[in-house]
Amino acid sequence: MAAKSSLLRALPAVILLHALSVVHSQHFRGGTLQWKKVEGNRVAFLFSATFKRIYGGFSGTGEQGYPGRGDQVTLSGQEPILFYPGISATERGRAIVLTVTSVDIEQDTFQGFWTAEIEFPGPSSMGMPWRSRVAGCCRLSVLQHAPTSHFEITASVNLEAMLAGIAVNASR
Repeated sequence: MAAKSSLLRALPAVILLHALSVVHSQHFRGGTLQWKKVEGNRVAFLFSATFKRIYGGFSGTGEQGYPGRGDQVTLSGQEPILFYPGISATERGRAIVLTVTSVDIEQDTFQGFWTAEIEFPGPSSMGMPWRSRVAGCCRLSVLQHAPTSHFEITASVNLEAMLAGIAVNASR
């Protein structure tokens, strides 16, 4: 009987922990990754995205301490959201700090952007485009396709062809 009552006392904590992990992973709504040539093999990237405002990992100067317009928000989550230029297969991702441009309290979201300049070793990777990407976790749990999964937004950078491309790959 004591084992059963211990289990019953632990059950609410397990349910609460599960609920928190679902909320914790529901922050990414959508985004784009764009690039343009600066000069030579130097490229400027622009990442624009929308996130859930009340996600527990985000804070700022907005209403109730949530992100507000002009805030700098580090993108974190179950796994941090990182930028990979695509120069090497073993490169480490770079942290993204989003500048908040707008907040929609009714939809419970905020939008922002991040920029970076990257020098590539050449105009292409042996004739193939460089594959730059922003990747992280997690997508909304209410989605029908790959809910609460990793997301990845890619851009093919080919300075030989000079075609600025945008591609979205929502699941791996």
